[in-house]
Amino acid sequence: MEKYDNLTEIIANNLIYYRNKAKYTQKELAEKLNYSDKSISKWERKESVPDIFVLNQLAKLYGLSVNDFLTTKKKERVSNWFISKSLITLIAIALVWLLATLAFFIIEFFFASSTSNFQSWLVFIYAIPVSAIVMTIFNKIYFTRLLNFISVSILCWTIALSLFLSFPTVENIQLVFIVAIPIEVIIVFYYLLLLKRRKR
Repeated sequence: MEKYDNLTEIIANNLIYYRNKAKYTQKELAEKLNYSDKSISKWERKESVPDIFVLNQLAKLYGLSVNDFLTTKKKERVSNWFISKSLITLIAIALVWLLATLAFFIIEFFFASSTSNFQSWLVFIYAIPVSAIVMTIFNKIYFTRLLNFISVSILCWTIALSLFLSFPTVENIQLVFIVAIPIEVIIVFYYLLLLKRRKR
């Protein structure tokens, strides 16, 4: 029994240590694992121990091995993991803007003299919702629901902005912003529903 208690304490200490290194709250980690934050709290208070499947999930999330949770020796990889995932997300967004810049120059150099009325600067406006899509995808994989909520909201309003600026001569085009309001309300309620489910 003493050995079990000792192992429980080691696991609990490691759970707290690696969660803090990854800069997750108990609630944010619970979202990642599809568990309640009460379960996370119980594990960290040594009231129970996560099963091997959860430890494996945590190991993948933090870039560790399952054995790292069973030893008193700590690893520093977690902070590097967080930086790596953030950099991957930023690089993906930067690629969107690189493509937008290339599209802008191609339009300006090859089609500027054509009879087309297309405003080349609009490619940068279109890059905003595309960036929001990229953010949403990477937030879903790596980060928290709050960031995902923000990126989906940005996507909603920047699509409305893109339509508004793309079709300025269309009568009542400003109504796209009115349409975006109930969509934003649905997004808010959807994320509130997810938060409520997590508290159960």
